[in-house]
Amino acid sequence: REFPQLRAFAYHVLPAVLEKKRRLCDYTIRIWSAGCSTGEEAYSIAILLQEYMELHRPSCRVQVFATDIDSRAIAIARAGLYPASIAADISPERLSRFFVQDPDGTAYRIHKSLRDLLVFSEQDVIKDPPFSKLDLIAIPDFAFGAMENWGAITFRENLLLRYPGITSKSGEGRICEIIS
Repeated sequence: REFPQLRAFAYHVLPAVLEKKRRLCDYTIRIWSAGCSTGEEAYSIAILLQEYMELHRPSCRVQVFATDIDSRAIAIARAGLYPASIAADISPERLSRFFVQDPDGTAYRIHKSLRDLLVFSEQDVIKDPPFSKLDLIAIPDFAFGAMENWGAITFRENLLLRYPGITSKSGEGRICEIIS
């Protein structure tokens, strides 16, 4: 997917996270995509990480954890197989670079090398504990309330990237909210 929140991630959040990692001489980036549904946002984050690392050449190990409560959605995300209609939402360059079209033309599959950056699992953010030692948490707005139940969890220098919904009558919302 291509939407304003991911552009903000690519141009503002990702460089800040990688600079912090460089200063700490820590070369593993751990990102959690909570409430990932069928994986579109998680894969988008992985694509942006891949592009950034190729352009700026940091030698980092990437781990993207993507979770959702719905086992069917996680199965779709793990397969990385999406209908051909995704071509309307993805640039032709990214489509040809990160996807392979099925022979019958009805679907696109994420390249295995990109799928290998992600770990998909079922998780109930209300009942299950969060992942630890994360550099960034990306969550859709609907899941944010459930995370508030974690109470004493603090993210310190880590970043929590929240995707808020449209907030104004003009149709313009905040790009993203970064809580540090």
